[in-house]
Amino acid sequence: MIGAVVAAMSVQWTVARAVGSGIWTESAPFMRTAKGGATRKGPDFPAFWEGVLAALLLIGAALVVITNHTQVREINIFALVLVVQSLPFLAAIALALIEGSRFNEFAYWRSVEAKVAENLQRPAPVTEAAPAQLPVLPADNRVEMP
Repeated sequence: MIGAVVAAMSVQWTVARAVGSGIWTESAPFMRTAKGGATRKGPDFPAFWEGVLAALLLIGAALVVITNHTQVREINIFALVLVVQSLPFLAAIALALIEGSRFNEFAYWRSVEAKVAENLQRPAPVTEAAPAQLPVLPADNRVEMP
């Protein structure tokens, strides 16, 4: 569920940007964007602009708190709102980092699955235990008479 929340937050800016460009340029058709490869333009990191916005929001929140010399509660609440507004952009950065890592590769998860299956099927090692010493009971101490 947490992963779904992060994924939903990460696309907020992308959807808003697409809707905004659709409103301003009504005559232009909505085109599918190229995904990766040589057709991608701009910075190498896919969530670069989301990172810029997150940084600006967090810097703004820090400046609001630092310059609040009179400790007005509403100003601190506004700083908290700025931090909350940066969360979707931070989620986009997190997903972009995961997307570029080995956790996004099918082969990695297949190897993890194979290792887990191997460990589950491997029998537990058998250890040689010393024979248990049976307690000597009073009835066992009797001596037989001829």
